[in-house]
Amino acid sequence: MRTQGHVPVLMAPAIFLSTVLTHLLGGSAGREGAALQLGGSLGAYVGDLTHPKSDSRRIFELCGMAALFSALFGTPLTAAVFVIEIIEVGRINYRAFLPCVVSAVTAALMARLVGVPEEPWYLADRLQAVDAISSLQAVGVGICCAVASILFCSVMHISGKTFRHVVKNDYLRIALGGVLVVLMSLMLGTRDYNGGGMHVIFAALGGQADPWAFLLKLLFTAVTLSAGFKGGEIVPSFFIGATLGCTVAPLLGMAPGLGAALGLVGVFCGVTNAPLAATLLSIELFGAEYLPLFGLCAAVSFMLSGHFSLYHAQTFAEPKLGHEE
Repeated sequence: MRTQGHVPVLMAPAIFLSTVLTHLLGGSAGREGAALQLGGSLGAYVGDLTHPKSDSRRIFELCGMAALFSALFGTPLTAAVFVIEIIEVGRINYRAFLPCVVSAVTAALMARLVGVPEEPWYLADRLQAVDAISSLQAVGVGICCAVASILFCSVMHISGKTFRHVVKNDYLRIALGGVLVVLMSLMLGTRDYNGGGMHVIFAALGGQADPWAFLLKLLFTAVTLSAGFKGGEIVPSFFIGATLGCTVAPLLGMAPGLGAALGLVGVFCGVTNAPLAATLLSIELFGAEYLPLFGLCAAVSFMLSGHFSLYHAQTFAEPKLGHEE
């Protein structure tokens, strides 16, 4: 997913198995990278069969990506907007919106029908009012999210290049990465940073997080993916954002659970450059009660994170405010 490249449909089983192995062996990564690649590959395959010489093929590809994202997270509107927003920041293919929404809603309903378990997203702190003070606090969390987003993207890109330069053999590099993840886990005496770490995210939304958790998750994810294991960065961005927000919010006078939710949305926005999808994500996960705060946090993170991105192929049709070429 980091390259946004087309994956041949025959590679789908390999992508699936490699992602499953990453999680079974304790690699620190998400599942959505494989889901987006699989969805895009299947969608492109359908497009090749039905409209091989038409630009509609691209819409089929986006529909496949939206469907898998929606089935995974249960957020159809976020999925539809996300896939049409991230390709070229500042330019949206509105023709793809309706097909992607239909595809995403259908996938979410089918996932529920076959019994795919839904994640228990729950925001514990709902006593804070939306006023001038909380708005300033949300801006403060957004600034921290922008810094974390820049750090996350930079570390992921630099570590990938460094691993490939130092250890040129793919198999040796993967083995070394696995050994490092095991050693770090043993040193810390916890498996909180293996896999997606959803239980840590939910604990942060409940107001509990270690102050250094977001840095350790960044380290574990960088080692896992840079070594060659397969997975996604979106769930790790949720982890980093939630634990960071839970830590920073009390320093700003905000409830830690609400800060965790803001951080989750803010870092997701900063690393993907998808403010509309991030704002919709806040509604689909936590409701619209604190929508102005989520919107502020996402907007600040988006603007201040510059032209950093997790995705190498992501382009900017228009420069961000304060980041003119």
